[in-house]
Amino acid sequence: MIVSRTSFGGEQLHVILGSTHGAEYEYPVLLWFHNMQDKGRLSHDDASEMVRSDLDELRLDESMLRDIIRSCTRALQDRGIRVS
Repeated sequence: MIVSRTSFGGEQLHVILGSTHGAEYEYPVLLWFHNMQDKGRLSHDDASEMVRSDLDELRLDESMLRDIIRSCTRALQDRGIRVS
């Protein structure tokens, strides 16, 4: 999980996933992360649904999605956003 700057000055979360061939791919999640920082809180259900929606095309298994959601929740909390 990395946080990067966007062209408009905000921050965006990215998930790094590896392929079976050893390649790594970066996928943006929680695209409105900068708005969440302004608000300071987010429900766990909303965060979970956003991540699922952002990664839907990848058709990841449920256990991998849960791990990614946990990582995103930690990244949000590390940035001072309460997830409840």
